[in-house]
Amino acid sequence: MPDSTPPPAPSRTEVLPYYLQDFRRVYRTVIELDRALLSPKEREDLARLLALGLPAQALLLRFHGRRPEWLAASGLCYKEIPDTAAALRELEEAAFLHRWNPQDGLPEGLLACLKRRDCLALLGRGRDTGRLPELRTALLERGPREADASVLRDWWRFEARLLLDTVLLLFFANRRQGLESFVIEALGHLRHPPVRVSRVRLFRSLDERVHFQALASLRDELEQDLADDGLRETKLETAVERARSRPPRDGNWSPGDRLLDAAAEGIQVLRCAWLEQQEDPAAAGREWITLLEQSPRRRTREHALRRALILGVRAGEAKDLRQCLALCDTGLGADEGQSPAFRQELERRRSRLQKKLGHAVIPASRWRSAEVLELEAPRNREQAGRACWGWKGQQTVEDWVLEQVLQAEGGLGGHLENALPRALLALLAWPILHAPLPGAFLHPFQAAPLDWGSEGFADRRRSLIERTLRAVGEGRAPEIARDTLRRRDGYHSAFIQWETLDRELLMQLIGGWPPRSLAGILRLLLEQPAYWRRGFPDLSLVDRGGHPCFIEVKGPGDSLRPEQEQWIDRLLGEGLKVRLCRVREQREPSPEAV
Repeated sequence: MPDSTPPPAPSRTEVLPYYLQDFRRVYRTVIELDRALLSPKEREDLARLLALGLPAQALLLRFHGRRPEWLAASGLCYKEIPDTAAALRELEEAAFLHRWNPQDGLPEGLLACLKRRDCLALLGRGRDTGRLPELRTALLERGPREADASVLRDWWRFEARLLLDTVLLLFFANRRQGLESFVIEALGHLRHPPVRVSRVRLFRSLDERVHFQALASLRDELEQDLADDGLRETKLETAVERARSRPPRDGNWSPGDRLLDAAAEGIQVLRCAWLEQQEDPAAAGREWITLLEQSPRRRTREHALRRALILGVRAGEAKDLRQCLALCDTGLGADEGQSPAFRQELERRRSRLQKKLGHAVIPASRWRSAEVLELEAPRNREQAGRACWGWKGQQTVEDWVLEQVLQAEGGLGGHLENALPRALLALLAWPILHAPLPGAFLHPFQAAPLDWGSEGFADRRRSLIERTLRAVGEGRAPEIARDTLRRRDGYHSAFIQWETLDRELLMQLIGGWPPRSLAGILRLLLEQPAYWRRGFPDLSLVDRGGHPCFIEVKGPGDSLRPEQEQWIDRLLGEGLKVRLCRVREQREPSPEAV
């Protein structure tokens, strides 16, 4: 059978290009372990591809690395492919490439690839002051003249993109990663941690894999159509029906579940956004409520409930306000897994709705408030993009506040913000994050386990988590962090940026943090990562006594977000010092004062 034939070994005189070697490694892994997720036609096409001459194989992979659907042969010049024309003919005969011919007309995909000089040649103009979009519109309306069509005869359409994308999806477990991972690793730009790869099937069946790819492609098309104001209702409804008709699941976790859920929910979110764009808040609100009732993901449910409440309040009718109040009551009573920040938001919305409807108002629960520090600073308005602070006008407001506090109080500090919680995860929970569970690491180029952030992440590592938290609570966090720095420093991770890490500050923060408090924070980060990944105070400091303290910085007109209030309340509850620094703009001093 063609689909079971391994790729032929190159002769001793043939040297495989590095990217072809990498693709063959990917191919062997997928054929050996994920053969059932490829159709017989796909397996046959892959075998035919690897039976081509090496120049043709290399050119095909070069095509795949260039993202446009159409490419001009004049732009395909590679030293390892001396005869490009012969390789093109071989790929055309194998139906992996299609050469443009006049019967194709002018496809939009090809039109989007044409440069200005090509458009002018097809329009029969030597010079033109028109913009490129206008030239493309003129071509689309008129089409190329027969006399000028020779410009297009050098263009080729890539027909094997979906086939290669499928192989890479099954190997890397995502749609965005490709063969460049091998190159980056080989060049030493990144070093991935040596984890034990435990291959499991990304999807339960071939139908599930095909369903995901169709949904993901539809989602990309719908996003582009929505951005271009060209989204048609019939296409949207078809996509929504397809998203809802997913293949049945057996109840066990699969690495592909997160991909399927994200693609399906993405289409439903686009439908809601389109309805809002059509200024139909009632229909959009109903669609958000449907998503709220159907989504298996807590963060999606929170987002859907928030949008439904916003649209209902915007309508302003009594019946809409009563429905919003009922949604608030249901949300507060039904889901105990909600983030504290979102529950606080729901309580505040409920109080405002009760006041509008004339009901007895149930006040929102109050969170602990940080000590307020007020400062004045000069602000430079001339910098593009963002304001700069200080008399020299070269600092962010956070860096300026850090400088002032350290000058006044001493100690050590840095503008770490959300990088600190992630660094705590990396230094104290590295064995948990990189535990070699089935399906956690499908290939050696992952920066995080596939199930990170899923609701079952902590349950699948319960014993390891409890053992680590017990050690942290006993005061062994500095020892654990030093061991991680010694053994893991420099390994690529989604949780820590080694290049910008202030190791001295981080070790002092860990060493001065009360052990039980640090264990409680680490538990939150491991068990509810979706709710605690944002909102950490901007500045992290260690005072002269070695105690950690934190400062949230707010410039003029800025206010605390719910997730920031959530972190402040939590840190204060753990007995840590947190301050809120409000910075007011100060007028520039006189030249004499300077």
